[in-house]
Order: sequence, then structure tokens, then C-alpha cells
Amino acid sequence: MLRGLITFALSRRPIVLLALLVFIVAGLFAYSKLNIEAYPNPAPVILEITAQAPGLSAEEMERSYTRAMEVGLATTPGVDNIRSTSFYGLSFVRVPSNTASTIILHQPRQP
Repeated sequence: MLRGLITFALSRRPIVLLALLVFIVAGLFAYSKLNIEAYPNPAPVILEITAQAPGLSAEEMERSYTRAMEVGLATTPGVDNIRSTSFYGLSFVRVPSNTASTIILHQPRQP
């Protein structure tokens, strides 16, 4: 089998050289489109949600906004833990995730 491949390559040299050139050009094209980062970001993906409701106390923010967000985010796949803080008129919820399955949820969105 190897002898037949060698005789084919030697007898049809232009075809083999053309195929080699096509593979080299295709490889260079694929390499130029490759997404390579010089310094990849090793930090885990963290979803941060901020809710504002002027005039509400910290307890009301916790009851009305923070708990609802925590319950909604608790079923998200890849979520390890949820951290939240409620202040006067503000609620912060942080959801660290170490999987790529929730990357779609971490895109910034306008209200």
C-alpha cells in the first residue's frame, strides 16, 4: 500500500504539489481567522444585578426585590452560590459561576 502511494505521488507530481499548496493556503486562512488571546481572562464569570427603588427601606428591598431575584436565579445551571446585599433603595445580587453554560445570561442588557 505504501509502495502504491509513493508511485502515485512520484508519477503525478503536479497534482500532489497542487494538493499540498491547497492545504497550505487553507491552513493559513484558518490560522488567520483563529481567535487567540495573548492574555486570557482567568477570572470566573460573575453576574451582577442592581435594582433601584427610591424610598424603600432595606427590609422592603430585601422582601420585594432581592428575594425574588435570588429565587429566580437559584435554578440557573452552573450557579454555585448567590450573594446579595440590600440597602436603602438599592439591592445588589452577585451570582458567581464557573461554567460556560450560563455565559448567555451574563451579557449586559439595557432596562
